[in-house]
Amino acid sequence: MKYGQSRKNSIKEGAWWSVQNGCGDNYLTAFFELLGLKASTISFISTFPVLFGSLIQTFILKKFFLKRSKKKTLIVLCAIQGLCWPALIISAYINNTFLLVTLIMVVYYSVVSAQDPPWRAWMGSIVPKPIRGKYFGIRLAISGIVLLFSIAIAGAILENFSSSDAYLGFVIIFSLAFIGRIVSIRYWNRMFEPKTSDDNELLDSSNFDQDQTVYLKFLTLYQFSVNIIVPLWPVYFLRDIGFSYAEYSYILVSGNLIGILSHYFWGKFIDRFDSLFTTFLGGWIMAFLPLLWYFLFYLEPEFKLPYSIILFSIASFAASGANLGLNNWVLDIHEDKNIIAFSTKMVKYRGVAIFLGGITGGGLTLLEVPKITTAIPIGTSIHYAIFISSFMRLITMLSLSSLLNNRTKNDY
Repeated sequence: MKYGQSRKNSIKEGAWWSVQNGCGDNYLTAFFELLGLKASTISFISTFPVLFGSLIQTFILKKFFLKRSKKKTLIVLCAIQGLCWPALIISAYINNTFLLVTLIMVVYYSVVSAQDPPWRAWMGSIVPKPIRGKYFGIRLAISGIVLLFSIAIAGAILENFSSSDAYLGFVIIFSLAFIGRIVSIRYWNRMFEPKTSDDNELLDSSNFDQDQTVYLKFLTLYQFSVNIIVPLWPVYFLRDIGFSYAEYSYILVSGNLIGILSHYFWGKFIDRFDSLFTTFLGGWIMAFLPLLWYFLFYLEPEFKLPYSIILFSIASFAASGANLGLNNWVLDIHEDKNIIAFSTKMVKYRGVAIFLGGITGGGLTLLEVPKITTAIPIGTSIHYAIFISSFMRLITMLSLSSLLNNRTKNDY
């Protein structure tokens, strides 16, 4: 009974988290763009805090939360995360906006990174392996519906204030993000925390078996290749393509709608096949998508929005499969006793990869756009990031194929 009720409360917590994500996280880069920051600066702000948070999360957990339960740890960390939203609202009034925003985002991603290991351990202990695919598929679908409405509402608010006071629009949506995160804490508090052998065990082990090694290699390459371009998409859409906030929200909403509808499908797919194959399939679809975004720049204006909606929907479908597969894959290769130890290391690898990807993409935007006609036209410096991201995604999937072949040969 306690386990079932906790799983239900986790779904409700995820729904309120989606309010924060839809009204806050999805529009962070648009907020940085409003502040007038350069594309390379936006890439830095979007990725350096992730790196810092991933490196400091073990220290945070060991120093302040070693004797606490997972529930108390997550409640405190979520509260700090929520307070970052009003801090961001205030940051625009400070003279040195760049430094203050960077500091706030460092705090934000530090507590976000520290949430990951106890969350995975807690969820792994209350969700049995036979139903994980279906359960997380349903959880993501419900969270996705809330996310969809949150993105749409936030986009409508920004569009409404875009001609008069765009900053006021961000004040409103970031306030909604704050409310969403604070309310989600209520459902954390209602959940049951089983006693497991890994309680208060925060080992940062570097001894990986073959399963873990394959996972970490793929995760690192995947995050690096994707984040070469991900922080730059809002800049590409809003500055280079010239979409309005409303059109930008249409793209986000349509893509997330497809992602929502696909979560249940991918959950059942995982239960029927396995997490690794699901990750593999979603990753291959994503490998070729950045190149298609290149052509968006050269389309006639009337075709740009429908083209973007269709392409982003395909991307969301593939990403839903790859990400759900990754989340279940890490649970499949661990027992309760070592999930926290591995998760702390996993978050570090992911943080480093995200930062290196973001810095690579931001650095590419500093390259000059040729003034003369070239064999492959370059209309914006972001096109460099698009090409390199696509190339690295292809390398990532070929590497995974090689790792899987070695795994099979070794009866792994």
